[in-house]
Amino acid sequence: MKKTIYSLLVLCAACFAFTSCGDDDDNNLGTHSEQPGAASAGIYTGTWTEYNSKGEPTKNVDLPGTVEIINSGAYTATLRTACTPAIWLLDGEQQVNCVWANDIVKYANNILNGTFGSDAPNSNIILQSSTVDGTCDNGVMTLNIQRGYKQGRPTYTYIYKFTGKKQN
Repeated sequence: MKKTIYSLLVLCAACFAFTSCGDDDDNNLGTHSEQPGAASAGIYTGTWTEYNSKGEPTKNVDLPGTVEIINSGAYTATLRTACTPAIWLLDGEQQVNCVWANDIVKYANNILNGTFGSDAPNSNIILQSSTVDGTCDNGVMTLNIQRGYKQGRPTYTYIYKFTGKKQN
C-alpha cells in the first residue's frame, strides 16, 4: 500500500513539474525611440484631493494645482508638485522612476525616512515615507502620492490624488 501511495505521489510530482503559469505579465515595454521621462516631460494642470489614512477626503478637495515632469535621464524624472492653497506636505520635488508600459508612462518611487525642507510648520517633523504611483496616458496624468510623517510620537499619513492634462 505504501508503495502504491509513493508511486502516485511521484507521478503527481512529475505532472506538476511541467506545469507553468500563464503569460499575463504586463511587462511589454514597447519599442519607443525616446525615454519615458522625455516623452512625458511638461506641466500638467488639474486638481488635487487630500485623503486621510482611512481613505476619507479631508477639507482639501479639488484644489487647483500642477505637476511638472522634468526628464532627468535614463528612466528617471524629477517630479514637482504644487497646489493652491499650498499644502506643505505635498508641495516640492522628488526623483521618480519612469518606464514605458505599452504606450503609457508609469511613475513610481518610494522614499523611507528623511526630512522636510523649511516649509514644514515645525522643525521636529520627520518624513517616515513618501510613495509615488502614477501614469501618463495621451497627455492625461493620474498621480497618487502617499506621505507619512512623524511629529513627536504620533505618525500621520495622507494620500494626495492628482488628475490633470498636459499644457500645450
